[in-house]
Amino acid sequence: MRIKAIFLTIFVCVFVTGCASSPEKYQTIVSKHGSTIQPTQEKLSNYSNYNLSPLKTSETLDADTAKHEHAMVLEKKLSTDIQALFSEWGKAGNASNRTLVVEPELVSLRIISGVARFWAGAYAGYSHIKLKLTIKDADTNAIIGSTVISKEANAGAWSTGVSDAQLVDYIVEVSEQYLRNNY
Repeated sequence: MRIKAIFLTIFVCVFVTGCASSPEKYQTIVSKHGSTIQPTQEKLSNYSNYNLSPLKTSETLDADTAKHEHAMVLEKKLSTDIQALFSEWGKAGNASNRTLVVEPELVSLRIISGVARFWAGAYAGYSHIKLKLTIKDADTNAIIGSTVISKEANAGAWSTGVSDAQLVDYIVEVSEQYLRNNY
């Protein structure tokens, strides 16, 4: 019996370690995804002022409490990360006096909870987020870039929802990478 317990412990440790993704691999995936998106019509460095609009959501999404909470987490992280990027760009000292507006819109969202993932595994279904970014010139209202960033989390059978929970981070980081690539 003791040998079975030791074997099981070793198996679980190897399995969990083997399934973990390294931060380097994650960043490579984010960079690759951000680089494959169609570039903006104009370099973002041609602007000196940058604004991020509040996250647009649908009434259907807002009516679902769990989805609304995840949307608010996404909006907060998006605001924090993108505003930091805009501050960095503002220090560059571009004298164009033009303003760029980034308008995020949450097209769809479904995040399986860790509890549901633990008990139902793959049967709980897939988590996904689809975010549309529209980039406009504030003075002319001309759209200089528009893209949809989406990601689906694997429905792992032996998971506590880690990949589901990381979807928000992934979407924000790809959005930031896309903006950086077009600066």
